[in-house]
Amino acid sequence: MQSKLEKAARLFEQASAIRPDDYQALALLAQVYRALGREEERRVAQTRTLDRIERRLQTTPDDARALCFGAGNLFEMGQREKGMQWV
Repeated sequence: MQSKLEKAARLFEQASAIRPDDYQALALLAQVYRALGREEERRVAQTRTLDRIERRLQTTPDDARALCFGAGNLFEMGQREKGMQWV
């Protein structure tokens, strides 16, 4: 299982590098890091995810998928009030 998660992390990192505006690969990468117990890397991926989502919402404020990913990310980062606003 560990090797599959490590491979998934590498693939999500590659996807994120190929598509620098894509927030979904980073959000999923954060989840894989959590499963691997790599908390510092998870926090970095969550911060990067939120940055990308906020940029996306500047141009497309009604993007429900971005708002959903963002809200979940905010909750996981302990920003419950802001997450509730996004929901």
